[in-house]
Amino acid sequence: QSRQTQSQPGLTTQEVEKIESELGITLSAEEKLNIASIAKAPASATWRTAAENRIEYYRKADLNIEVIDEVGNPLPDATVSVKTKQNAFKFGGIMKAIDFGNHGGQVSDPE
Repeated sequence: QSRQTQSQPGLTTQEVEKIESELGITLSAEEKLNIASIAKAPASATWRTAAENRIEYYRKADLNIEVIDEVGNPLPDATVSVKTKQNAFKFGGIMKAIDFGNHGGQVSDPE
């Protein structure tokens, strides 16, 4: 028996399988059903477009790196590896609504 409704489609079988694969876990049939019943926001939701625009503006930037030798000559075919040592934002943590609010405790849109 499906818990999904027409107005709130749930996750597809492929999306549930992707979750299993990406997390390296095996879910029971009941767990798969529970996860599949999660309602998703419509792909065209206006909040999603606004969020993607903020991500592009605030969290992304172009970076040019020029690798040079000890004399200062460019090394055009150099391989560069970068590893993040620390995130600049809370990631995967538990947050309260107050974390998103202004000093008066009101939750507000950052724009």
